[in-house]
Amino acid sequence: MRAASVGLALALLFAPAAAGEGLSVSFDAGWSDLTSASKSAKAVFGESGGGTFGAAIRKPLGDDFFVELGARVFRKEGERVFVADRTSAVFPLGHPLELRLIPIQATFSYRLGRVLGLDTYIGLGGGVALYEETSSVAGVAEPDLSKTSATGHAVLGADRWFGRVRLGLALSYAIVPSTLGAGGVSKIYEEEDAGGFTALVKIGFGSGRKSSPPPTSPPVP
Repeated sequence: MRAASVGLALALLFAPAAAGEGLSVSFDAGWSDLTSASKSAKAVFGESGGGTFGAAIRKPLGDDFFVELGARVFRKEGERVFVADRTSAVFPLGHPLELRLIPIQATFSYRLGRVLGLDTYIGLGGGVALYEETSSVAGVAEPDLSKTSATGHAVLGADRWFGRVRLGLALSYAIVPSTLGAGGVSKIYEEEDAGGFTALVKIGFGSGRKSSPPPTSPPVP
């Protein structure tokens, strides 16, 4: 089920397109926050968010809809800590820990209309998230923790074409349940979801969105 939305997106991306339409590719960068596991993230990394970057392929589905398939990388470095209970102080242990989260998502979006010269849209989607933790104790590598979890998300965005270049902004919220909480501080804080808010700046390249021609006036007799 978790790969169904990705498979459907692939089928739509490579289905025959209507005349004048085609694929576009975009690259994005921004800030991602582990909102649903903020206490654990702040204890280990000192903050709950960090930079993220990725890429996506987008294809129009008529005038009002489009599908997008993309992936991003979120990476944080911190250290292992000890917390006795939810209300106790955090004690750093000095053992380095690195987290890597790679969501691979398909998004189906509906165009809301033009606001202040921007094409706005709202979308829903899902996919999989690749989660990995690596750490070491006294210079000796610990066994890696790797998980693949289902993910779902909602997005609100706006963009505009300038010739063959598309510039845009997007704000999304994702859920990545059953990823954390098996041990460590996330178990103490009872946080098992690795999802949260993400804000992105996007730049795309393609054929551009064609506007409908203005209506013609009837001939004057």
